[in-house]
Amino acid sequence: MSTEPIQRTTINGMASAFTTVHADTGSGVVDVSVVSYQWDPQTVYYFVTLTAGGSRLGPFISLVNSLRKISPAEAATIRPRVIDVVTVGPSDTVQSLASRMAYRDFKLDRFLSLNGLTASSRLAPGQKVKLVV
Repeated sequence: MSTEPIQRTTINGMASAFTTVHADTGSGVVDVSVVSYQWDPQTVYYFVTLTAGGSRLGPFISLVNSLRKISPAEAATIRPRVIDVVTVGPSDTVQSLASRMAYRDFKLDRFLSLNGLTASSRLAPGQKVKLVV
């Protein structure tokens, strides 16, 4: 196992630091990277990523650089989404239930993934499924 030196930087106005540890596993070398953000004087947030050996933060650079504080006005516009468990009715289909998902795109894909289903899955009345609403 080897550790890279800690690198300090500023991301979106926040003091940040990151490092990567290269670790040998039964499946080969992996990179475990830790990124920290000084949110305020009393709060530090961390992200931990796991990538193929030699990748470091590469696949996650856009994620790492995207963390930012939002304004109270932006926060006020956020509508929380919740998972609702519903009972399948006699006329419900995968497609009809997927159409109720609280997304603009990939509703069917998200519904299938959330419920461990495939596009050819048949639902039975009384079955419980999850919807993001």
